[in-house]
Amino acid sequence: MKLLMVYCDKFAYKTTEKKITSSPDISEEKSYNDVLLSFIHIELQDQYEINNMETKLLKTLKAAAKRSKTNRIILYSFDHLSENKANPKLYKEVIEYIRKRLHDDDYECYSTPLGYLIDMEMKAPGTLFGRIFKSL
Repeated sequence: MKLLMVYCDKFAYKTTEKKITSSPDISEEKSYNDVLLSFIHIELQDQYEINNMETKLLKTLKAAAKRSKTNRIILYSFDHLSENKANPKLYKEVIEYIRKRLHDDDYECYSTPLGYLIDMEMKAPGTLFGRIFKSL
């Protein structure tokens, strides 16, 4: 699993094109302030130890949010950090699990629509922990 996290003063997106035909039809435009944007890339081999990977992901997101002094996290299923990609079904399961766990721990957690290209607007200040990359 690869994870790129960017602290954003503001993050906004708008769905543009549906790329996974099994995804529900969505036309969505949202905006958030003071948020940790988390680009999550799940690799094919992650499926064999998914419980361990979910635990590492959860701990890493919480630590990065704490460093960024926010309790808002956006999960973005982003399969562009490696050529090795998991099935979209696994992305959906992981995102749903992580959202629930973060919510249970009093984080505001959102996700971008799975299977869509999106237009993004970001205001990301250059801070010490403003951008973090992890291979889990």
